[in-house]
Amino acid sequence: MKQNIETVKSCKGGLISFATTKKYANIACQSDGFYIVLSDRAIPQYIVRKIGNENSFILPVRILKAYGLVTTANIKKMSDTQYFVTSNNPVEDIPQILNGESIIDLTPIPDLSQSINTYKRVMVESKVMLKEGFRLGSLKKVVLHFGQQQYIEMTKATEEDQNTYPTIYEIYEEYGRNFQHYAGEMLTFIKDEMNEDTFVVPKTFLKLVNMTSTSEVRICKLADGRVVIAPPQTKCEITKQIIEPVQHKAVKVRICEDCNDHLSDTEKLLNLQKEYTLKYNLFEIEKNKMQTEADKAKDELASMNETMKQCIAAANKTQQNNKILVDMIIEIKESHEKEIGKLKERIEDANDYKVAFQNISRITSNMLAGKNDNYGDGLEIVV
Repeated sequence: MKQNIETVKSCKGGLISFATTKKYANIACQSDGFYIVLSDRAIPQYIVRKIGNENSFILPVRILKAYGLVTTANIKKMSDTQYFVTSNNPVEDIPQILNGESIIDLTPIPDLSQSINTYKRVMVESKVMLKEGFRLGSLKKVVLHFGQQQYIEMTKATEEDQNTYPTIYEIYEEYGRNFQHYAGEMLTFIKDEMNEDTFVVPKTFLKLVNMTSTSEVRICKLADGRVVIAPPQTKCEITKQIIEPVQHKAVKVRICEDCNDHLSDTEKLLNLQKEYTLKYNLFEIEKNKMQTEADKAKDELASMNETMKQCIAAANKTQQNNKILVDMIIEIKESHEKEIGKLKERIEDANDYKVAFQNISRITSNMLAGKNDNYGDGLEIVV
């Protein structure tokens, strides 16, 4: 493949396309243009855009303005996944990632059981009515969590917050009215609502957490003053355990009809897997202890060998009780070697158990994933 091939592509309205099957376009800006790196993962240090079904994505308006791009862009192909877009004018204020963007959500999980006040409310056209004591004023700092953690947190926006984070309108301009171009798990912005008694939940958040504009939500007031809006808890259809979306989202898996008819057997298998997991972890601890003992025994044996050499040297000099001394040392050495052999056998047993545990984990995963050549339409269940 030829490198550094220069072409002209249409970028009218910011829409640009590439022949690719990758999921994300990662953009790195510099003064004379910007790089586009196509990848199956969103790179945290880059400005990231989702690639749509037509292998295209929308460049942010601020990038179009900064580099003077109107209808076309001069693009240099560096490789199959890397391109460089040349600027039409010199750029002093190089576009950076917006404050408040987070590709990965590493926020400490709030403990809703410690809330000082909680109530439930059915939304009306995506609006949540806020009781007195939950109202933060019209100007709020809003943090959306829609990755593995799923909830909204709000605080009263301080002057520092207003100087740090983008407004909701800047977010609209960057990612669309429904945040459809956003690729991260967490997003922070400032929102000014005329009615401080209500909060409008973004439609994209509702879609990502499998809710509608009339779903019931939980509203919690935390001790630090934050107000949290969270989806309702759900129950695992296999283990019957409660799933807290604030901690981790529920997922749907497709199981075959035969597995659906034997959910109780699947539950037993999952419980068995948990039991084996616990035992496996205990065996790993025991194995590490045995390995430590074996290493210690080896060190002692090495010390004994050194002592034997010194004793033999001394015995050769004195020629007294030579045979008794040597026989005693050899007997001690053989005893240590037997102990080491026993420890090795116990470690091999632990490794055999590890293989058995991996096999049953694989069988369980295949059953939950519906890997059966004879399954019907199947059924989606929440786990």
